[in-house]
Amino acid sequence: MKRFINAAFWIAVFATNAPSLLAQWPPYPTPGVPRLPNGQPNLEAPAPRTLDGKPDLSGIWQIVRPPADQTPASFLGGGGTANAARPATPPPKVSLDEIASASFRDSGSGFNDGLPLRPSAAEVVKSRMADNSKDNPDAHCLPMGIMQFHNHPQPRKIVQTPGLIIIIYEANFGLRQIFTDGRPLPTNDLNPWWYGYSVGRWEGDTH
Repeated sequence: MKRFINAAFWIAVFATNAPSLLAQWPPYPTPGVPRLPNGQPNLEAPAPRTLDGKPDLSGIWQIVRPPADQTPASFLGGGGTANAARPATPPPKVSLDEIASASFRDSGSGFNDGLPLRPSAAEVVKSRMADNSKDNPDAHCLPMGIMQFHNHPQPRKIVQTPGLIIIIYEANFGLRQIFTDGRPLPTNDLNPWWYGYSVGRWEGDTH
């Protein structure tokens, strides 16, 4: 009887503390990240390198979220369009975070008049924005188009090996494999993967 009571006690203690234990990630620093004396990542240091000398892209990547008053009109729906007019000149002070956010999330931010869409495509974008993108696959946790997928605000993890780069997206748990071992794209019998079959190569002295 005493043994039963002791077991019940420890089970209750574990159950009570389980949520707080599960919510805590171990403070394990990512190896190879250049750091400042205070332990924070040194964002101005040279890029880490793999053993074969290529830039090491491994790690967690996420776009910088713009402040609410700087959110592009094309994200707001209800009449905003991807071809909404941009200011003729940028604000006098633009931080690197704002530049990274604009180019990472809005692929048309570098164009004065938005993306150079065909008129038919521009109409599709306009109509979808007008109804708040209710048919957006992302709203239903379905696979998205590759541009929307890669520009998604949720983080993604890159795992880099000498012949393969894997990108694990948190958004709808998407997965991409990019082969960098020199193989060509297949010409037949393609696997019906949501995000296609990708091959890549390093060009020049990539920094």
